[in-house]
Amino acid sequence: MGIKAYFDQLIGNYLFGPASGTQILIKNNAGTFAVRNAADSAYASFGANHNAGAIDGVIIGGTTQAAAHVSALQVGTSTTANYVLTADASGNATWAAAAGGSHTPSLLTRNASYSSTSTSFVDIDGTNLIITKTTSSANIMVFCMGDFSCTSIFYMNLIMDSTTYATNAHATYGLLQGYAGAITSPMIGYFTGVSAGSHTFKPRWLTTNGASYPVTNAGAGAFQQTIYMAVMEL
Repeated sequence: MGIKAYFDQLIGNYLFGPASGTQILIKNNAGTFAVRNAADSAYASFGANHNAGAIDGVIIGGTTQAAAHVSALQVGTSTTANYVLTADASGNATWAAAAGGSHTPSLLTRNASYSSTSTSFVDIDGTNLIITKTTSSANIMVFCMGDFSCTSIFYMNLIMDSTTYATNAHATYGLLQGYAGAITSPMIGYFTGVSAGSHTFKPRWLTTNGASYPVTNAGAGAFQQTIYMAVMEL
C-alpha cells in the first residue's frame, strides 16, 4: 500500500469510522449535522438551523425537552454574589436577588433623651433614630423598644420613607399606646407590598395633650434605657 493510500485509509477510519467499532463518525442525517459512533447511535447532533440539537440522542430545543446534566455552569460574564437565576413567564432567565430577602437585620441603638409636644405623629429623631436599608423583599418587619413615659395619653408608630405607616398600625392610635406613666414595651410593625430598593424606617409619636408631652428616658438617671431598632426582610 502506498503512503497516500495508507493515510487515506487511516484518516477515513478515524473521521468516518469503519463498518464497526467505536470510532467517531461525522455524517449528515436528514438535514442535521451529527457526531456519531460507528454503531450509528448519536452522541451529539445539531439542527440545520443551529437552533435544535441533541445530547445522547435526546432532543434539546426541539419538540421534546430534555434535562441537561452539568457539573459547572456559568451564565453571563458577571453577576452579584449569591444571586439566583429567576425565570419570567416566557421562561427567560436572569440573575436576581433570592426571594425572601436577607434575614440579617439592620440594627441601631441610641442613647439620648427626647421629648415632644406634637399632637400629630412626628419623628422622634429624624436624623439619628432612623435605619436606611436596601431591600428586595416585599415584606419588612421593624422592631423598636425603649422606655417611654407621659403624664397624658401618647401613641407611637413606625413609618417607612416618611409616607407609609406600618401595615398593622391603627390609623389613629398607631402601634403602641401609653397613659399616665412609663412604658417599656417592644413596638413591632410590618410593611407589605414594599418595592425593591432603598427605604428608610423611623419611629414616630404624638401626645393627645400638648402640655403633657411624651419623653424617652434614655440616658436619664435611674430610668436609663437605650432605644433599640431593627429592620429585617421577611
